[in-house]
Amino acid sequence: MYAMVVSLVSIIIYSVSLMGDFVFDDTEAILNNRDVMNDTSIGQLFVNDFWGTAMSDKMSHKSYRPLTVLVFRLLRFLSHTFVLSTNPWYPMIGEMNAFVYHLFNVLMYTILNVLLLIVLNNLLMTYRLYNDNNKIKRNAFLATLLFTSHPIHTESVSACVGAADLLSSMFALISLLIYLKSSRQLYDNNCVNLSNYGINCLFIISMSTIAMLFKELGITFIGLCIVFDLILMTDLRYKYKTKLLIYRIICLTIGTIFAIFMRFKVMDFRGPKFQRGDNPSSFEETLYIRIINYNYIYAINAWILIFPDWLCFDWSMSCIPLIKSFYDFRNVFIIIFWMTLLLVFKSALLHKDEQIRRQLQISLSLCLVPFIPSSNIFFRVGFVVAERALFLPSIGFVLIIIIGINIISNRFSNYSKRNFEWTTEKRLFSSGLRVCPLNAKVHYNIAKNAADFGDKNKAIEEYREAIRLNPVYEQAFNNLANILKDSGYLHESSELLIKAVKIRPTFAAAWMNLGIVQTTLKQYIEAEVSYLNAIKHRNRYPQCLYNLGNLYVKQNRYSEAYKMWMTAIEMNPTLLSPWNNLIIMLDNTQDYHKALDIGLQALVYHTNESSLLFNIANVLGKLNMFNESETYFMKAIALNPNNAQYFANLGVLYHRFNDYTKAITNYKIALQLNPKFESVQK
Repeated sequence: MYAMVVSLVSIIIYSVSLMGDFVFDDTEAILNNRDVMNDTSIGQLFVNDFWGTAMSDKMSHKSYRPLTVLVFRLLRFLSHTFVLSTNPWYPMIGEMNAFVYHLFNVLMYTILNVLLLIVLNNLLMTYRLYNDNNKIKRNAFLATLLFTSHPIHTESVSACVGAADLLSSMFALISLLIYLKSSRQLYDNNCVNLSNYGINCLFIISMSTIAMLFKELGITFIGLCIVFDLILMTDLRYKYKTKLLIYRIICLTIGTIFAIFMRFKVMDFRGPKFQRGDNPSSFEETLYIRIINYNYIYAINAWILIFPDWLCFDWSMSCIPLIKSFYDFRNVFIIIFWMTLLLVFKSALLHKDEQIRRQLQISLSLCLVPFIPSSNIFFRVGFVVAERALFLPSIGFVLIIIIGINIISNRFSNYSKRNFEWTTEKRLFSSGLRVCPLNAKVHYNIAKNAADFGDKNKAIEEYREAIRLNPVYEQAFNNLANILKDSGYLHESSELLIKAVKIRPTFAAAWMNLGIVQTTLKQYIEAEVSYLNAIKHRNRYPQCLYNLGNLYVKQNRYSEAYKMWMTAIEMNPTLLSPWNNLIIMLDNTQDYHKALDIGLQALVYHTNESSLLFNIANVLGKLNMFNESETYFMKAIALNPNNAQYFANLGVLYHRFNDYTKAITNYKIALQLNPKFESVQK
């Protein structure tokens, strides 16, 4: 009955996410990830990071989640297998179906919550946290229900990439369940089968390691089991099994060390490189400032667990202004946080009621151990506050505040709107502005979303605000420059791009965009330098090679243009522009046979591209191959019947071969489509 209620609540709360798009990190982790889009082998998944970059690459994020990427790849296959795109209810982006990913997350969250109910029942039973079995079941249910409905989980469920949290947590809970079953056997049996005991240890390590391969935090549950064993050693019921507990602690410790060692080996024992904006406090040189700000962040994490109405998709940069003075009023919140936490610790150690002590010890362990990797204590993390990092710690939290479930329930109607905020990027980013108006990244994402939907004025306004808040935000400079370039403000665009490459000299895209602007301004020497810099900082950059080829054509450097375009095609034969430009250049230089050969090669990759068929038709006409030329013109027109140029050139073909009736007919159609077509009027 309880499991059915938990399942139903899970589905109802997050059913709204089924209408969601791919938003925020989903784009890079799924849509732009070659490992997900079947552009790499399965084996490559295990040497690349979560974003599809080789772990050995110095620019790698070092987030190693191959099993999650494998699941994303499977879901991509399922989105093609089931014909869901026919219903407009399900958002589509290209060939990808967001519904499949959101449905998977909702199902996984439902299964995870039922599993949590089972785990909490076993946990409360194993440690005898309540005397009455019915009370154990009821409190396990209430804690699970609170966990299920907690808004802090919205990011992990509503974002497609949240599958990493869900799957990692699921296997982490399985490892904990195995541990609890083993502990129950240890308590209930006078004689313990050492072989089975050892196998259980291996299963605990294996499940936690699998959890780690879905997301790094999964490994913390081995550490949690070790802490639980230390708690068990203080229990008189286990005093005759102390040696076995020590044996298990040693086994789990060795397993943890080995798993962490292998994880660092995959990283080449090099950590990720974060920028200051990702975690500003960790870049402060003064130890005192770092410690104060870390503690303030801990207080904020505790606050959004208690009062989850203040949530944001991104907390980096200036979202939380740094505390730089002892007299900053926010230091009061740090004091309140530690006073509260120390009082809880005091009760966990000294409370006269043994059951309450044990309840707090278990709950605090569940809260704190999974949070350690996010605490900046052992290594710098790439975020300030991340709601997803509180997914596992919230299990301990709900055990502590079961009595506050009525308060949480009263606010449920307000929290539910958080699901809607994750349905589209526009809603998500706008909601972030309410919480973090000083976060340049929030303004950047609002601008990017506005540009995607054609609202250039809004995009320009928000990009300028992002730059005002973060004067070294090179991506904002680049994107704003692109919009201004398209609007004709070439000189300002050039200035912005020059600032972007000064901030980050290895910014290949900005170098290429600068080259495009400089080419338009006829600054050909400077443009060539910019293009070459872009290629220098990104080895495989076919789009830049294509633009460099265009520059060379403007300078009548045809052989060099030919080389650039052919190199771009070798890198990415699905890029249409270099094929077309090659044919046009060879046509203009009267190398018709070579142009035809290039065109026929291009057809292998671009069978139904009207512009390509049109260019081939022009070449065939100049080779006096009338029938073939006519055929290709007809194919191009069939694919694009509203292009006046196609009809005009077909008219020229008929004109040259003295079929005046058809020539006039096609000229008239061209004029109907474009009355200002001067060459046809003549």
